[in-house]
Amino acid sequence: RLRIGLWDEECAQWQVLGTARHQWSTNLDSISAEVPSAGYYAPVIVHDDEAPTIEVSIGGQHFGEGAFVGPGNPFLVLVEDRNGISTRAGDLIVLVDNTPLADSSIVVPRDGISPTAVAVTVVPPEFLPKEEPYNLRIVAHDAAGNVAEYESSFRIAEPHGELLEFFGTFPNP
Repeated sequence: RLRIGLWDEECAQWQVLGTARHQWSTNLDSISAEVPSAGYYAPVIVHDDEAPTIEVSIGGQHFGEGAFVGPGNPFLVLVEDRNGISTRAGDLIVLVDNTPLADSSIVVPRDGISPTAVAVTVVPPEFLPKEEPYNLRIVAHDAAGNVAEYESSFRIAEPHGELLEFFGTFPNP
């Protein structure tokens, strides 16, 4: 459980490097890691094996499998973990139909960020209605390097005035 951690000044917590970056000696008496950037690094003991949780909503409404959404609606993604969330670049990935969205589409708040929860706004490109549903996949990492995935499909509602409002809040909790 010995890993290398990077001190995150903004969150005031250690962000553990992913295990792919670690190399242990054959007799396990030493560890080394490829580091992504300059900063404060230290060995840390990790007791966290639980992945973070991911919840998705649109316009304050629960987002569920097969939901109808408006063509330009942003997604609100809440990622929580009792031991901390990683907000480093590349630790939150959003894919639509297996195509990653640009980092500029993923807005991570820098003010008032909590070490255990972060609400990320995802502003996707404007979608066009199509016959097959779109597939949304979100991959998030916690501070210990555990990975969670969220996957759901959605459809784009045709813009028909009041009908869009009704479908935009389906399913209603």
